[in-house]
Amino acid sequence: MVAIINSGKHIRKSFFYNDNKLESGAADLLMAENYPMELQWMNRDQRLNVLLKTASKKQISRPSLHISLNFAPGEKLSDELLKQITTEYMQAIGLGDQPYLMYRHHDSSHPHVHIVTHRIDPNGDLVDTYMIGRRKSDPARKELEKKYCLVPAAKHESGLYDLSPVNVFKVIYSKSQTKKSIEDRLNYVLKNYKFSSLSALNAVLKGYNIGASRGTKESRMYRKNGLIYHLIGPAGTPAGKPIRSSLLTVEATLKDLQKYFTAKADFSPQQLSRIKNAVDLALKTKPPPSLTELSTQLNKQNIKIVVLKNKARQIYGISYVDNKSRCALNGGDLGPAYSANAVQQRCKAEIIPQDLVNEALKPSLSQLTAQAPGRRDGLKNDAPAANEQFQFSSPSGTEDHDEKGLFEILVAPEDVYEPLPYELRRRKKKKKKKN
Repeated sequence: MVAIINSGKHIRKSFFYNDNKLESGAADLLMAENYPMELQWMNRDQRLNVLLKTASKKQISRPSLHISLNFAPGEKLSDELLKQITTEYMQAIGLGDQPYLMYRHHDSSHPHVHIVTHRIDPNGDLVDTYMIGRRKSDPARKELEKKYCLVPAAKHESGLYDLSPVNVFKVIYSKSQTKKSIEDRLNYVLKNYKFSSLSALNAVLKGYNIGASRGTKESRMYRKNGLIYHLIGPAGTPAGKPIRSSLLTVEATLKDLQKYFTAKADFSPQQLSRIKNAVDLALKTKPPPSLTELSTQLNKQNIKIVVLKNKARQIYGISYVDNKSRCALNGGDLGPAYSANAVQQRCKAEIIPQDLVNEALKPSLSQLTAQAPGRRDGLKNDAPAANEQFQFSSPSGTEDHDEKGLFEILVAPEDVYEPLPYELRRRKKKKKKKN
């Protein structure tokens, strides 16, 4: 069993995240513990108001608690057993007297439940949640694993709860599915990845077919620090209707993301050296790889590079996403040698052999003879090279450079027939007939 505890500013967001899945049929509400009424007699507003009213007894910055209990795939757990495990777990971590809701979700391959509650006890005092995971949650989890013969958390496969990329074709026509798909992936990325900027976050989200945009610098959304999320189609362009960040249940507005940028900007030396060593090793091959070949080699080590291009298809930035150590950085964060310009210079350039370049630039004999004498404006350099001999053809097709000198040929007038354009011709006035 794996237990994940998250605190937040807004109880409404965690509540509606689960209750919306209840309405869509992706979850079941199994418990409403420590409520003044039975579950079957309460509607949505009443369930929410009990949480808000008890949490309002004390003003704190992060009152919400959102807990998920995850079990291994294949474990057969009935609703009654899940209710019993949840009750004992909440008692063990000191939240058994809190009003809380327990939902069973059906949107993944492994059984799991979500618990929505807060940090204010019925007396209005703050519940001690300092290092609750290490001090209370881990011992309680281990006891429950032994008691109910559950798969221990250490034996769960890595990446068990990873989310797959969004299937754009399935959700593009439905706004509710689009919103849910973005929320699930975004919630997972914010909890598990480190990133230093919005472009680095976009590099991670691109792997899930999702993008975040502030709009153009001239737009009102950019000036007001707004942010929208959208799906990315197969062509790499936005697909479907974008959703404002303020409408998501996940705290992912631009103001919220600033906390992640500052809190997760300090990457460990192991994370930085892993990406640097992978790039340096791939570029040391002879001949150096192209940018596409470099991307293929890094993908084998679970490192993805995302190239940023402008409207003219010119590369202006590059980001690195290490899915093993769960971090995303821009090229400048790693150092000047890993920026977009430096990587392009270090990669293999498309070099044309010098003999082909000289052959392509040197004018051929047929090109020279095809031009009329005195009309050599097609050449870039009128002065002949030291090792070239120019031959000019006479109008009759015979060579006459022996009879006439080069100067006489060059200064000879051209016999070019240039008729007057039709538009410049003067129309003849018709004579009026005398009656």
